[in-house]
Amino acid sequence: MRIIIKWLPQAIALLDNIYRFYSEKSQTAAIRLYNRLLDSAEPLRVFK
Repeated sequence: MRIIIKWLPQAIALLDNIYRFYSEKSQTAAIRLYNRLLDSAEPLRVFK
């Protein structure tokens, strides 16, 4: 069974804030962290 993950607007805003904060120091690190955070939610799709 495939589960759809629905990101709440508050969660998206927090991710954007995290990205903006870290991108001031290093855009590469900010992208890496942003992607890692998104990837960490992926296992929830197969949670039963």
